[in-house]
Amino acid sequence: MKDDRLAARLPYSVREQARIWDETLSERLDLVMPEALKDAGLDMWVVVTNENCEDPLTRSLLPSALTEPRGKMVFAFIMTREGKLRKMSVSRIAGIEDVYENPWYNAGPGIDWKGHDIEAPKETQWECLARLANEFGCKRIGICNDSRLSEANGLCIDDFENIKNALGEVNHPAKSAEPPRQICGFVGDPGELAGTPERLVGAADAAVHWLSVRTEREAAQYKAAARMAHEIIDEAFSTDVIVPYVTTNDDVRWYMMQRVHDLGLTYTFECSVAVFRSGMPGMHNTPTVILPGDVVHCDFGLRFLNLCTDAQELGYVLRPGEANAPNGLLRALAITNRLQDIVRGNMIPGRNGNDALLASREQAAEEGINATVYCHPIGYYPHGAGPSVGRFSNQKSGAWGDRLFRDNTAHALELNAKVPIPEWNGQELMCCLESEVFISGGVARHLAAQPTLFHLI
Repeated sequence: MKDDRLAARLPYSVREQARIWDETLSERLDLVMPEALKDAGLDMWVVVTNENCEDPLTRSLLPSALTEPRGKMVFAFIMTREGKLRKMSVSRIAGIEDVYENPWYNAGPGIDWKGHDIEAPKETQWECLARLANEFGCKRIGICNDSRLSEANGLCIDDFENIKNALGEVNHPAKSAEPPRQICGFVGDPGELAGTPERLVGAADAAVHWLSVRTEREAAQYKAAARMAHEIIDEAFSTDVIVPYVTTNDDVRWYMMQRVHDLGLTYTFECSVAVFRSGMPGMHNTPTVILPGDVVHCDFGLRFLNLCTDAQELGYVLRPGEANAPNGLLRALAITNRLQDIVRGNMIPGRNGNDALLASREQAAEEGINATVYCHPIGYYPHGAGPSVGRFSNQKSGAWGDRLFRDNTAHALELNAKVPIPEWNGQELMCCLESEVFISGGVARHLAAQPTLFHLI
């Protein structure tokens, strides 16, 4: 194995990663959270998460002092009449008071919550929440029971009942013959019943904004994460790891996941490595010994500073005397790169995922590309919140594509082009690629280098 330059260059120790995440979270709360509430038209957003039963938003809200919730934690984000954001934790003291005010215990930064007895509040969490809502005059309160988005639908039924009793009846979708409105980047019902005083609404729009929009600091972090992920692919798709006639695709995928673990990081999903072979149509994910002439494919992602990568690349195992992949394979890769460029060019802020799919497929068809497009947002999860462009098994419009692209968001440019390979007697290669892209200034750009070449093994 070559010298471990990747490990040597990994920029942060665990302690340093914790510091950076805390700084990033504080910055996000100051810059992104107010815009999320404004985007959704909320005066208040309540997120409830429980120990051993976490809300999907939890990892985006907890500072490094906690790796999971302590007991029942109630986060309340309130826009004051002066347009300022108040960030509150209506929860037991848990060492996060440097980030969140605690109006329930009336505790501030630096409290030694482990070393001293702390007097219990005289009101319940829900009574405290109701008091805050009334003190700040909150008329429209977002809660996480919104079926439009899984990440905004994590409220337990007992917590939902407690919130409803404390803050008022929940709104239900209005039934109207009018066409759906476009609100907060979503075409559809905003979750409110017009003409009623009820103030509880679904928080999908706030959650999409909060989860998807990245700060300038995070954009740089995402580039670092993508580079590390692609360097691990470089290592795996090399003779340092793959020995023809000996190594299986299963060996390679376990190498990649172990590599992430050894670097002190986590992989975001179980890596897959597949083999394409002349005379053996299709993609083969079951354990297969890798041979000269094979195309090797991986689907791989890691999490770094809470940001998830998701990438697919291709390797080619050289036959004796070969210096490159056959021309037919090179052409297939070039066609798929062209498809990437087409789809990337249609990821335009203000356009929704369904329109991007339609435009991309039309353009691909005009250029004779047999295309399948299935792009998705990335962020705290490898399949994140925001507009998707198609599905692997569904190339028509759907609810997943209703939301709008926006600046400062990251996406997985995932797709394939099916191309016949002359050197394989016309056998078709499903040329699958996936690259992380980031939209800024109205343009989607690759976070790491676009995979325009086969990894030669």
